[in-house]
Amino acid sequence: MGICFTKPTTINHSQPYTPSSETAPPPSRQPRPSLPRRNLDEGVLSGLPRRGAQASPSPHVRSGTSRNVVGFSAGQVKQQTIHERGESVRTSALDVCTGVALGGVFRHSDGSVAESSISVFHVLPDVRMPGVPIAKQLRSLREAGFEVNAFVAGGDGTAEAGRQQRAALVAMLQDLDVPLKVGPLSDGHGSQFLSASIERNGEIQYQTYRGHGA
Repeated sequence: MGICFTKPTTINHSQPYTPSSETAPPPSRQPRPSLPRRNLDEGVLSGLPRRGAQASPSPHVRSGTSRNVVGFSAGQVKQQTIHERGESVRTSALDVCTGVALGGVFRHSDGSVAESSISVFHVLPDVRMPGVPIAKQLRSLREAGFEVNAFVAGGDGTAEAGRQQRAALVAMLQDLDVPLKVGPLSDGHGSQFLSASIERNGEIQYQTYRGHGA
């Protein structure tokens, strides 16, 4: 059962993205944004693509797969991006990791959705420069005219490093003026997952839930 994006976060409930009250973008369709190449030696906001700059293709998931899973890596932030309506993507278990979902919609003048994009990031504690790929994707979406929002869940609530990492990611998104909701920290007693989906009408929903499995 879905909940409006502006309502409080609840486990096992989805959070749809709702249109902003600002003037909608022009009716012409914009090309889908692509994720620029990462450089983990850069600062969080350095090296972001300038307006009109070319970017390398985004590793997006093709249609035909109803549920895609983003695992983790000790060396880099893992991510997947989807664009097709009816698709969803989720993290594997966020036992100690933090999950970040970054969604964007581009609207026609009547408010209906022309294009949608969701990127889900799985961030292992102590990975270097975790904000770089998230900030780059955010910049790409905004420069293409997308409305954006985000959802953050997980983070090891039993360890200082896990709490600090999640707090830093939340602070970065807030500093970049991204509408944001947060799910609970992981508590070490059960696996937590962050899922995001593009509905048939192009709107975006987020969900956190507990369970077992990868």
